[in-house]
Amino acid sequence: RPGARFDEWAALHDIDGAAATRLLNEEDISAQAFFADTTAFEARAQNEAAELLAPEGEAPPEVHGPWQHFERHTPEGFIVYCRAPKAGGPVEVILDTSELAKDSESGFADVPACKVSPDHGILAYVVDLVGDESYELRMKSLGASGGDWSVRLPGVKNVAFLGGGDEKTGIDILAVHADTQTHRACRIEHHRLARHGEIGEPTILWDERNEAAYLEVF
Repeated sequence: RPGARFDEWAALHDIDGAAATRLLNEEDISAQAFFADTTAFEARAQNEAAELLAPEGEAPPEVHGPWQHFERHTPEGFIVYCRAPKAGGPVEVILDTSELAKDSESGFADVPACKVSPDHGILAYVVDLVGDESYELRMKSLGASGGDWSVRLPGVKNVAFLGGGDEKTGIDILAVHADTQTHRACRIEHHRLARHGEIGEPTILWDERNEAAYLEVF
């Protein structure tokens, strides 16, 4: 009729209808065809992004006893945690987050906490392989006896070493646990962990009921 306009998106008024499904499929095919030849561009963009991150990896290292710790970045943007003797010597990779991402179906790995024990022989780190704050505490031995520990603590957002012990007799840590629903850091527990598993039962040191409060350890 006079004055009527054609609405090319009218099919979307019924998003589950056959017309909408056909339109969305056509749009998807068109998008895939349009971006089919962008592989080289994506690789170049990733390399450029990695170059922008490079200066951060070149920042002055953090000195921890006889070691200096620093970070490197892969072309894909993953962080590689490294250390080298302060007096000079080869670089040791203590944690490569790109390797962790291989265990994730989404290829994602976020490590918000990565700490070395006072004796420099044990690494404790928190990792999320999903992207929804599903954090898990993991441990590994460094140096000649390097290797992942079997013990893992789900729901831990941060960790701190208390000092003393070893991978066989156990080491003492403080773990900040998160609420399973809100992911709020609400509970601090004392754990004694060994390479083969947890020793004894954890002790709750602080259980914060105030929903506006978030706990932390340093």
